[in-house]
Amino acid sequence: MEQTPILTFNKVNYTVNNKPILTDINLSVTPDDFIAVIGPNGGGKTTLLKLILGIIKPTSGSIQLFSKAPKVGRVHVGYLSQQFLKNFSFPIHVIDVVMGGSLTPKKLGWFSQKNREKALHHLSQVQLEDVADQPIQQLSGGQQQRVFLARSLMNDPKLLILDEPTCHVDSQSGVHFYELLQSLKPKMAIMMVTHDLSAVAKAAKTVACLNQTLSYHHSDSLSKDDISKAYCCHVDLISHGHPHRVLSNHDH
Repeated sequence: MEQTPILTFNKVNYTVNNKPILTDINLSVTPDDFIAVIGPNGGGKTTLLKLILGIIKPTSGSIQLFSKAPKVGRVHVGYLSQQFLKNFSFPIHVIDVVMGGSLTPKKLGWFSQKNREKALHHLSQVQLEDVADQPIQQLSGGQQQRVFLARSLMNDPKLLILDEPTCHVDSQSGVHFYELLQSLKPKMAIMMVTHDLSAVAKAAKTVACLNQTLSYHHSDSLSKDDISKAYCCHVDLISHGHPHRVLSNHDH
C-alpha cells in the first residue's frame, strides 16, 4: 500500500541575487523513510534544510510538510544541528539541555515535573540517564551528541532531521550513534545530511545526492553517474548494507 508523503518538494528553485542555489528540486519522503542526503560543500544541503524548516521560502515551486506550509508543519520535526555539537561549553546541566527541547515561542517558562520525566525517558533511550544532573561540559563529544539527540526527541517528532550528526565525534561514537538511529527508525522518518559516506551504506534506506540539482530515486543506491555528477569526480558504487570506500582516487 502506497504511503502518503510527509514531505514533498515540487519543482523547487531557490536563487540569491539571480544566482541559482537549488534548481528544479523534486523530493518525496514517506513516514517510514530513512534518507541520507550527500553532496559536496556548497552543493545546497544547508539551503535544503532551511527550506524544509521554513526558515527561507523557495523562489518558485512548492513545499509541503505534513500537508502544510513548512512554518506550520515543522512542529512535527525534531532537528539536530551540527552547531549544537561544536565546542558546546555553556554551563548547564544535561537534564536542562534536554528539557529545553520542549520549549517553543508560545511555550516558555518553568519546566514541569512532566517535562523532567519525559527528558529522563529520552536520556534513557540514549543510555545517558545516569548523567542527567551533571554539567554538560563534563561529557565527552559522543555523550554530548546523544544528549542533543534526546533533546530533539522532546516534541515527539514524526520527522527527525540530522545535520552532519557525527562530524565532531570519534568513529566509535559515530557507530554507537547510528545504532541509536536504527532503534528510532520504526517510530519516525529520518533525514540525515552527511559527509560520512560509509554511514550511508550502514544506515540509510534511501540515498539522495545534492549539488544544486537532486538525484533521488527512492532507492538504497545511486549510480556512479549520479554521484560523479554531484562530486565532479569518479566514484565507486554505493551499495546498501555493504560499507566500503565510495569515492575512488581522483584529482582535486
